[in-house]
Amino acid sequence: MSIRFANTGDRERIIEIYNQAVETGVSTADLSPATVESRSGWFATHTEESYPIYVEEMGTDLTGWCSLSPYRPGSMALRYTAEISYYVSHEYQRQSKPPSFDEWERHRYRSF
Repeated sequence: MSIRFANTGDRERIIEIYNQAVETGVSTADLSPATVESRSGWFATHTEESYPIYVEEMGTDLTGWCSLSPYRPGSMALRYTAEISYYVSHEYQRQSKPPSFDEWERHRYRSF
């Protein structure tokens, strides 16, 4: 298992995993499936330097992803606060080893 920054080639799989949550009605408030095009603005605001998206891979399969996003954008009191979102593909959920995104995030962003 490895974790890395997402790249543009990951977008379709990220959306596919996200839409699994949309279909089940769990973990998201969206009611309609997303597309890469409909989320292009969201992808544009997530860079390695600002609000990154990470993906987890097992071999060549992208198994899940997490992202940092602004928490209540526009609220100056919360400008240094970020929301973290995790999504794991259905076929990799409930396995014995949980995703390691959280540990990686804490290590990378300790200085915030």
